[in-house]
Amino acid sequence: MAPVGLDAAAADWGLDRPGMPPATDLAAIVCVNVLHIAPWAVTEGLVAGARRHLAPDGRLIVYGPFARDGAHTAPSNADFDRALRRQNPDWGVRDTADIDRVARGHGLRLEEVVKMPANNLMLLLKIDTEAPADTT
Repeated sequence: MAPVGLDAAAADWGLDRPGMPPATDLAAIVCVNVLHIAPWAVTEGLVAGARRHLAPDGRLIVYGPFARDGAHTAPSNADFDRALRRQNPDWGVRDTADIDRVARGHGLRLEEVVKMPANNLMLLLKIDTEAPADTT
């Protein structure tokens, strides 16, 4: 189906309503160029919602600029991060380690990091079958 807009930070994404995807067993949730221009609560809500709505073998796919283990992947990303934080202190280039930490807290884990053009990364997260289910 076509992409839909939703408030990723919300506890209820409004799925299963007309024009929205089903509320369970989604094959993938894709988030492109969002986390760096949103408060951290959006990252937390996205991961929590993915855990609620993905099929057991589904994936959360996140694309954008990221730091890795506290270091920017390019000087341009460091400049971009500073500019974002000047515009809004709740924004900024996120670190893949922080994404993985939040994911693990919700029963997902960072499965793969793929380098993409323009110093961006694609993060592939999946349900950690060894972790207890989190329904928050």
